[in-house]
Amino acid sequence: MQITQEKFNELFDKLGTKPSASKLESMLADLGVTIAKPLIINGVECTQPQRKPLECGEEYFIADTSADGYFGECIWDDHSSDNMWLERGLVYLNKEDAIKVTTALLMPLKGVDDENS
Repeated sequence: MQITQEKFNELFDKLGTKPSASKLESMLADLGVTIAKPLIINGVECTQPQRKPLECGEEYFIADTSADGYFGECIWDDHSSDNMWLERGLVYLNKEDAIKVTTALLMPLKGVDDENS
């Protein structure tokens, strides 16, 4: 959802307070609403990783720079490795997001030889 500057100001006028993005974010958090901020990796906008543990048996994908396809396919069983990947921000619900993150992470390393030749 996007909100125009005009609607943003109108909302705060109705609330009788000075417009503030941080105040709006705080108010929404009180209601249990979080604002997903873009994750930019080396100039590439990526999906935010999962932040909460999954249900046991749920399929997920990890961004994996060592895998041939740039992702790993896993089943959540609340194992220490599941939680480690979650804490490191590598857990995604679809493989395309995991691949995009891995590709973005590797971008600065892939062009080094091309730039110097």
